[in-house]
Amino acid sequence: MGGLIERKKQRTRRQIGEAALRLFLERGFDQVGVAEIAEAAEVSARTVYNYFPTKAHLVFDDDQAVLDALVTAVRSRKPGESALTAVRGMLANLGGRMGDRRPPQARAAFRRMVTSSPSLRSHQRAIAAGYEAALADVLAEETGAPLGSAEPFVAAVALIG
Repeated sequence: MGGLIERKKQRTRRQIGEAALRLFLERGFDQVGVAEIAEAAEVSARTVYNYFPTKAHLVFDDDQAVLDALVTAVRSRKPGESALTAVRGMLANLGGRMGDRRPPQARAAFRRMVTSSPSLRSHQRAIAAGYEAALADVLAEETGAPLGSAEPFVAAVALIG
């Protein structure tokens, strides 16, 4: 569970994220400034940036955890299990966990928010590119292909797609 300081950090992070999401869903991502988020979360703008390096990270705050889970799923899969099966299982588990946190209407509103914002779509694509690159490296290691080879990259793109 962590000590008091860690719990306070987690609470502050959650408070900022919840305030941001509420404002984004009400008015749209591109119409909300970081200063407004800070005010709604009762923190300074600097504190927002201490927890989230960019405004887009307020929306996609789990991207590093997802990346770690993808890499772990592929690296630790059972002998004979395909990377696709491992990724599919990891994503199904992730989707189930996320679905438990948000009702269907909230998930649909979130998707509309992302698709209506060019900056969020761009950020989402950059995240996917990072997933692809990381999985390409794992697949290259496993197959003995040189890093940067086309085959592992194409396979990784297919896995993320």
